[in-house]
Amino acid sequence: MIRNASSDTSGRSTQCILFSWWMCWMVVAGMVLADLSIREVLAAPGTTSEAARDHQGRPPSSATRLSELPEAVSRQIEQDEDRLHQMMTQQNRMDPIQVQAIIQTAESLLRARSKYQGDQWWETIEARQRLTDLRKLLSFTPAQLAELEKWTELNEQVRRLYREGKYKEALVPAENKIDIDRRIWGEEHKRVAESLSNLGMLYMQQGTYAQAEPLLQRALTIALEVLGLTHPTTGINLNNLAELYRYQGQYAQALPLYERALVISEQALGETHPNTAAPLNNMGELYQAQGQYAQAEPLLKRALAIREQGMGLTSPETAQSLNNLAALYRIQGQYVQALPLYQRALAIDGHELE
Repeated sequence: MIRNASSDTSGRSTQCILFSWWMCWMVVAGMVLADLSIREVLAAPGTTSEAARDHQGRPPSSATRLSELPEAVSRQIEQDEDRLHQMMTQQNRMDPIQVQAIIQTAESLLRARSKYQGDQWWETIEARQRLTDLRKLLSFTPAQLAELEKWTELNEQVRRLYREGKYKEALVPAENKIDIDRRIWGEEHKRVAESLSNLGMLYMQQGTYAQAEPLLQRALTIALEVLGLTHPTTGINLNNLAELYRYQGQYAQALPLYERALVISEQALGETHPNTAAPLNNMGELYQAQGQYAQAEPLLKRALAIREQGMGLTSPETAQSLNNLAALYRIQGQYVQALPLYQRALAIDGHELE
Protein backbone atom coordinates (compact mmCIF):
# COMPACT_ATOMS: atom_id res chain seq x y z
CA MET A 1 0.00 0.00 0.00
CA ILE A 2 2.76 2.43 0.88
CA ARG A 3 5.03 3.51 -1.92
CA ASN A 4 6.56 6.50 -3.62
CA ALA A 5 4.67 8.47 -6.22
CA SER A 6 7.01 6.77 -8.68
CA SER A 7 5.89 3.25 -9.57
CA ASP A 8 9.35 1.88 -10.39
CA THR A 9 10.75 -0.95 -8.30
CA SER A 10 13.89 0.92 -7.28
CA GLY A 11 11.78 3.74 -5.88
CA ARG A 12 9.80 1.35 -3.77
CA SER A 13 12.97 -0.36 -2.57
CA THR A 14 14.45 2.98 -1.52
CA GLN A 15 11.33 3.72 0.46
CA CYS A 16 11.39 0.34 2.14
CA ILE A 17 14.89 1.07 3.39
CA LEU A 18 13.38 3.94 5.33
CA PHE A 19 10.11 2.20 6.24
CA SER A 20 9.35 -1.49 5.89
CA TRP A 21 6.07 -2.11 4.12
CA TRP A 22 4.39 -3.46 7.19
CA MET A 23 5.68 -0.72 9.49
CA CYS A 24 4.52 1.97 7.07
CA TRP A 25 1.16 0.31 6.93
CA MET A 26 0.79 0.02 10.69
CA VAL A 27 1.45 3.75 11.04
CA VAL A 28 -1.22 4.77 8.56
CA ALA A 29 -3.71 1.97 9.16
CA GLY A 30 -4.50 3.36 12.57
CA MET A 31 -5.55 6.63 10.97
CA VAL A 32 -7.71 4.98 8.33
CA LEU A 33 -9.16 2.59 10.87
CA ALA A 34 -10.19 5.57 12.95
CA ASP A 35 -12.96 5.81 10.39
CA LEU A 36 -13.99 2.32 11.49
CA SER A 37 -14.32 3.38 15.11
CA ILE A 38 -18.08 3.20 14.73
CA ARG A 39 -17.90 -0.34 13.35
CA GLU A 40 -19.64 -1.74 16.41
CA VAL A 41 -22.77 0.24 15.56
CA LEU A 42 -23.38 -1.81 12.42
CA ALA A 43 -25.90 -4.00 14.19
CA ALA A 44 -27.11 -1.45 16.73
CA PRO A 45 -30.69 -2.21 17.78
CA GLY A 46 -33.53 0.25 17.72
CA THR A 47 -35.63 2.09 15.18
CA THR A 48 -35.93 5.74 14.37
CA SER A 49 -37.91 7.50 17.08
CA GLU A 50 -41.00 9.62 16.70
CA ALA A 51 -38.96 12.56 17.94
CA ALA A 52 -36.54 12.08 15.08
CA ARG A 53 -39.38 11.98 12.56
CA ASP A 54 -40.85 15.14 14.04
CA HIS A 55 -37.58 16.97 13.53
CA GLN A 56 -36.57 15.60 10.15
CA GLY A 57 -39.48 13.77 8.60
CA ARG A 58 -39.35 10.16 7.46
CA PRO A 59 -35.80 8.89 6.88
CA PRO A 60 -34.94 8.24 3.20
CA SER A 61 -36.05 4.77 2.17
CA SER A 62 -32.67 4.14 0.51
CA ALA A 63 -30.77 4.90 3.72
CA THR A 64 -31.01 2.20 6.33
CA ARG A 65 -29.02 0.78 9.23
CA LEU A 66 -27.32 -2.53 8.63
CA SER A 67 -29.57 -4.25 11.15
CA GLU A 68 -32.57 -3.38 8.96
CA LEU A 69 -31.18 -5.09 5.84
CA PRO A 70 -31.84 -8.73 4.92
CA GLU A 71 -29.82 -10.97 7.20
CA ALA A 72 -27.69 -12.45 4.41
CA VAL A 73 -26.73 -8.98 3.17
CA SER A 74 -25.91 -7.56 6.60
CA ARG A 75 -23.92 -10.66 7.53
CA GLN A 76 -21.85 -10.44 4.34
CA ILE A 77 -21.07 -6.76 4.87
CA GLU A 78 -20.09 -7.40 8.48
CA GLN A 79 -17.82 -10.26 7.42
CA ASP A 80 -16.18 -8.11 4.75
CA GLU A 81 -15.63 -5.31 7.28
CA ASP A 82 -14.01 -7.78 9.67
CA ARG A 83 -11.83 -9.15 6.87
CA LEU A 84 -10.73 -5.65 5.86
CA HIS A 85 -9.93 -4.83 9.48
CA GLN A 86 -7.80 -7.98 9.80
CA MET A 87 -6.00 -7.29 6.51
CA MET A 88 -5.18 -3.74 7.57
CA THR A 89 -3.82 -4.71 10.97
CA GLN A 90 -1.83 -7.83 10.17
CA GLN A 91 1.63 -7.69 11.68
CA ASN A 92 3.59 -9.42 8.91
CA ARG A 93 5.50 -7.75 6.10
CA MET A 94 3.07 -6.46 3.47
CA ASP A 95 3.86 -6.30 -0.25
CA PRO A 96 2.09 -4.30 -2.98
CA ILE A 97 -0.05 -7.29 -3.99
CA GLN A 98 -1.48 -7.53 -0.48
CA VAL A 99 -2.04 -3.81 -0.45
CA GLN A 100 -3.98 -4.01 -3.69
CA ALA A 101 -6.14 -6.73 -2.15
CA ILE A 102 -7.01 -4.30 0.64
CA ILE A 103 -8.01 -1.68 -1.91
CA GLN A 104 -10.18 -4.20 -3.77
CA THR A 105 -11.92 -5.24 -0.55
CA ALA A 106 -12.61 -1.60 0.29
CA GLU A 107 -14.01 -1.08 -3.23
CA SER A 108 -16.28 -4.10 -2.83
CA LEU A 109 -17.58 -2.82 0.49
CA LEU A 110 -18.34 0.58 -0.99
CA ARG A 111 -20.32 -1.01 -3.83
CA ALA A 112 -22.30 -3.14 -1.38
CA ARG A 113 -23.13 -0.26 0.93
CA SER A 114 -24.06 1.99 -1.98
CA LYS A 115 -26.36 -0.68 -3.41
CA TYR A 116 -28.12 -1.69 -0.21
CA GLN A 117 -27.90 1.41 2.00
CA GLY A 118 -27.87 4.20 -0.56
CA ASP A 119 -25.21 6.69 -1.61
CA GLN A 120 -26.15 9.19 1.09
CA TRP A 121 -26.24 6.82 4.05
CA TRP A 122 -23.50 7.69 6.52
CA GLU A 123 -21.76 4.32 6.38
CA THR A 124 -21.61 4.57 2.59
CA ILE A 125 -20.07 8.03 2.91
CA GLU A 126 -17.62 6.58 5.44
CA ALA A 127 -16.67 3.75 3.08
CA ARG A 128 -16.16 6.20 0.22
CA GLN A 129 -13.91 8.41 2.34
CA ARG A 130 -11.92 5.40 3.52
CA LEU A 131 -11.33 4.20 -0.04
CA THR A 132 -10.21 7.68 -1.12
CA ASP A 133 -7.73 7.80 1.76
CA LEU A 134 -6.38 4.33 1.00
CA ARG A 135 -5.79 5.22 -2.64
CA LYS A 136 -4.08 8.44 -1.65
CA LEU A 137 -1.76 6.56 0.68
CA LEU A 138 -0.41 4.63 -2.31
CA SER A 139 1.36 7.75 -3.58
CA PHE A 140 2.74 8.99 -0.27
CA THR A 141 6.44 9.86 -0.16
CA PRO A 142 8.82 8.88 2.65
CA ALA A 143 8.55 12.43 3.99
CA GLN A 144 4.76 12.18 4.14
CA LEU A 145 4.98 8.80 5.85
CA ALA A 146 7.34 10.28 8.40
CA GLU A 147 4.75 12.98 9.08
CA LEU A 148 2.09 10.33 9.59
CA GLU A 149 4.31 8.59 12.10
CA LYS A 150 4.79 11.90 13.88
CA TRP A 151 1.00 12.42 13.81
CA THR A 152 0.54 9.11 15.63
CA GLU A 153 2.99 10.15 18.34
CA LEU A 154 1.29 13.53 18.74
CA ASN A 155 -2.14 11.91 18.89
CA GLU A 156 -1.09 9.59 21.71
CA GLN A 157 0.49 12.52 23.54
CA VAL A 158 -2.68 14.62 23.30
CA ARG A 159 -4.85 11.72 24.46
CA ARG A 160 -2.60 11.06 27.45
CA LEU A 161 -2.45 14.71 28.50
CA TYR A 162 -6.23 15.06 28.14
CA ARG A 163 -6.84 12.02 30.34
CA GLU A 164 -4.51 13.51 32.94
CA GLY A 165 -6.33 16.84 32.83
CA LYS A 166 -3.24 18.64 31.51
CA TYR A 167 -5.19 20.62 28.95
CA LYS A 168 -2.75 23.51 28.58
CA GLU A 169 0.17 21.16 27.95
CA ALA A 170 -1.86 19.38 25.27
CA LEU A 171 -2.41 22.53 23.19
CA VAL A 172 0.89 22.58 21.30
CA PRO A 173 0.85 18.91 20.20
CA ALA A 174 -2.84 19.30 19.28
CA GLU A 175 -2.00 22.30 17.09
CA ASN A 176 0.87 20.41 15.48
CA LYS A 177 -1.52 17.57 14.69
CA ILE A 178 -3.75 19.97 12.78
CA ASP A 179 -0.80 21.24 10.75
CA ILE A 180 0.08 17.69 9.71
CA ASP A 181 -3.53 16.86 8.86
CA ARG A 182 -3.79 19.90 6.61
CA ARG A 183 -0.53 19.15 4.80
CA ILE A 184 -1.35 15.47 4.29
CA TRP A 185 -5.09 15.45 3.64
CA GLY A 186 -6.02 19.03 2.76
CA GLU A 187 -8.28 21.47 4.60
CA GLU A 188 -11.61 19.86 3.67
CA HIS A 189 -11.14 16.49 5.33
CA LYS A 190 -12.75 14.62 8.19
CA ARG A 191 -9.44 14.30 10.03
CA VAL A 192 -8.95 18.06 10.00
CA ALA A 193 -12.44 18.48 11.47
CA GLU A 194 -11.69 15.95 14.21
CA SER A 195 -8.39 17.62 15.11
CA LEU A 196 -9.97 21.09 15.16
CA SER A 197 -12.75 19.80 17.39
CA ASN A 198 -10.25 18.22 19.78
CA LEU A 199 -8.31 21.48 20.03
CA GLY A 200 -11.54 23.39 20.62
CA MET A 201 -12.49 21.03 23.43
CA LEU A 202 -9.08 21.55 25.05
CA TYR A 203 -9.69 25.29 25.10
CA MET A 204 -13.23 24.79 26.37
CA GLN A 205 -12.02 22.65 29.28
CA GLN A 206 -9.81 25.56 30.32
CA GLY A 207 -12.66 28.05 30.12
CA THR A 208 -11.09 29.91 27.19
CA TYR A 209 -14.31 30.00 25.23
CA ALA A 210 -13.31 32.74 22.78
CA GLN A 211 -10.54 30.51 21.43
CA ALA A 212 -12.73 27.41 21.41
CA GLU A 213 -15.70 28.76 19.45
CA PRO A 214 -14.09 29.38 16.01
CA LEU A 215 -12.39 25.98 16.16
CA LEU A 216 -15.61 24.13 16.97
CA GLN A 217 -17.53 26.12 14.36
CA ARG A 218 -14.93 25.35 11.70
CA ALA A 219 -14.95 21.66 12.63
CA LEU A 220 -18.73 21.60 12.22
CA THR A 221 -18.54 23.39 8.87
CA ILE A 222 -16.05 20.86 7.50
CA ALA A 223 -18.09 17.92 8.81
CA LEU A 224 -21.22 19.28 7.13
CA GLU A 225 -19.41 19.78 3.83
CA VAL A 226 -17.53 16.49 3.80
CA LEU A 227 -19.84 14.08 5.64
CA GLY A 228 -23.27 15.68 5.41
CA LEU A 229 -26.05 16.54 7.82
CA THR A 230 -26.89 12.96 8.85
CA HIS A 231 -23.44 11.58 9.74
CA PRO A 232 -22.73 10.70 13.40
CA THR A 233 -19.51 12.74 13.33
CA THR A 234 -21.55 15.79 12.34
CA GLY A 235 -23.79 15.04 15.31
CA ILE A 236 -20.78 14.92 17.63
CA ASN A 237 -19.62 18.30 16.34
CA LEU A 238 -23.09 19.76 16.88
CA ASN A 239 -23.08 18.40 20.43
CA ASN A 240 -19.62 19.85 21.14
CA LEU A 241 -20.60 23.32 19.93
CA ALA A 242 -23.81 23.11 21.96
CA GLU A 243 -21.73 22.24 25.03
CA LEU A 244 -19.66 25.38 24.50
CA TYR A 245 -22.79 27.52 24.41
CA ARG A 246 -24.28 25.77 27.46
CA TYR A 247 -21.13 26.35 29.47
CA GLN A 248 -21.50 30.06 28.75
CA GLY A 249 -25.20 30.11 29.64
CA GLN A 250 -26.21 30.67 26.01
CA TYR A 251 -29.07 28.20 26.26
CA ALA A 252 -31.06 29.48 23.28
CA GLN A 253 -28.10 28.81 21.00
CA ALA A 254 -27.34 25.42 22.53
CA LEU A 255 -30.79 23.79 22.50
CA PRO A 256 -31.36 23.47 18.71
CA LEU A 257 -27.86 22.06 18.28
CA TYR A 258 -28.52 19.40 20.92
CA GLU A 259 -31.85 18.57 19.30
CA ARG A 260 -30.26 18.16 15.89
CA ALA A 261 -27.44 16.04 17.34
CA LEU A 262 -30.04 13.79 18.97
CA VAL A 263 -31.95 13.36 15.72
CA ILE A 264 -28.78 12.39 13.87
CA SER A 265 -27.76 9.83 16.48
CA GLU A 266 -31.22 8.27 16.69
CA GLN A 267 -31.53 7.95 12.93
CA ALA A 268 -27.98 6.85 12.18
CA LEU A 269 -27.19 4.67 15.18
CA GLY A 270 -30.50 3.92 16.91
CA GLU A 271 -32.45 5.10 19.94
CA THR A 272 -30.57 2.86 22.36
CA HIS A 273 -27.04 3.30 21.04
CA PRO A 274 -24.59 4.61 23.68
CA ASN A 275 -23.74 7.65 21.54
CA THR A 276 -27.37 8.72 21.71
CA ALA A 277 -27.04 9.18 25.47
CA ALA A 278 -24.68 12.17 25.16
CA PRO A 279 -27.09 14.73 23.66
CA LEU A 280 -29.87 13.39 25.90
CA ASN A 281 -27.75 13.88 29.01
CA ASN A 282 -26.50 17.29 27.95
CA MET A 283 -29.97 18.52 27.01
CA GLY A 284 -31.20 17.35 30.40
CA GLU A 285 -28.47 19.37 32.09
CA LEU A 286 -29.42 22.40 30.01
CA TYR A 287 -33.05 22.22 31.13
CA GLN A 288 -31.96 21.67 34.72
CA ALA A 289 -29.76 24.78 34.60
CA GLN A 290 -32.84 26.77 33.57
CA GLY A 291 -34.98 25.31 36.35
CA GLN A 292 -37.11 23.34 33.88
CA TYR A 293 -37.01 20.17 35.92
CA ALA A 294 -40.01 18.48 34.31
CA GLN A 295 -38.29 18.64 30.92
CA ALA A 296 -34.93 17.56 32.32
CA GLU A 297 -36.00 14.41 34.16
CA PRO A 298 -37.09 12.17 31.25
CA LEU A 299 -33.98 13.09 29.28
CA LEU A 300 -31.62 12.28 32.15
CA LYS A 301 -33.47 9.06 32.96
CA ARG A 302 -33.34 7.92 29.35
CA ALA A 303 -29.61 8.73 29.11
CA LEU A 304 -29.01 6.69 32.28
CA ALA A 305 -30.97 3.70 30.95
CA ILE A 306 -29.04 3.73 27.66
CA ARG A 307 -25.69 3.89 29.43
CA GLU A 308 -26.58 1.15 31.89
CA GLN A 309 -27.62 -1.12 29.04
CA GLY A 310 -24.93 -0.24 26.51
CA MET A 311 -21.92 0.69 28.64
CA GLY A 312 -22.49 -1.33 31.79
CA LEU A 313 -23.70 -0.67 35.32
CA THR A 314 -20.24 0.37 36.51
CA SER A 315 -18.97 2.48 33.60
CA PRO A 316 -17.79 6.07 34.19
CA GLU A 317 -20.52 7.27 31.84
CA THR A 318 -23.16 5.50 33.92
CA ALA A 319 -21.72 7.13 37.04
CA GLN A 320 -22.02 10.53 35.37
CA SER A 321 -25.67 9.93 34.54
CA LEU A 322 -26.39 8.68 38.06
CA ASN A 323 -24.81 11.80 39.51
CA ASN A 324 -26.70 14.12 37.16
CA LEU A 325 -30.08 12.54 37.89
CA ALA A 326 -29.35 12.56 41.62
CA ALA A 327 -28.48 16.27 41.43
CA LEU A 328 -31.81 16.95 39.72
CA TYR A 329 -33.71 15.24 42.54
CA ARG A 330 -31.62 16.96 45.22
CA ILE A 331 -32.29 20.41 43.78
CA GLN A 332 -36.01 19.68 44.03
CA GLY A 333 -35.70 18.42 47.61
CA GLN A 334 -36.41 14.82 46.57
CA TYR A 335 -33.71 13.43 48.82
CA VAL A 336 -35.09 9.89 49.04
CA GLN A 337 -34.76 9.52 45.26
CA ALA A 338 -31.38 11.25 45.14
CA LEU A 339 -29.50 9.33 47.85
CA PRO A 340 -29.32 5.84 46.27
CA LEU A 341 -28.26 7.35 42.96
CA TYR A 342 -25.44 9.28 44.63
CA GLN A 343 -24.41 6.13 46.49
CA ARG A 344 -24.24 4.12 43.27
CA ALA A 345 -22.24 6.85 41.53
CA LEU A 346 -19.83 7.07 44.46
CA ALA A 347 -19.36 3.30 44.48
CA ILE A 348 -18.47 3.34 40.78
CA ASP A 349 -16.05 6.23 41.19
CA GLY A 350 -14.44 4.54 44.18
CA HIS A 351 -14.01 1.33 42.21
CA GLU A 352 -12.37 3.27 39.37
CA LEU A 353 -9.86 4.75 41.81
CA GLU A 354 -8.81 1.38 43.26
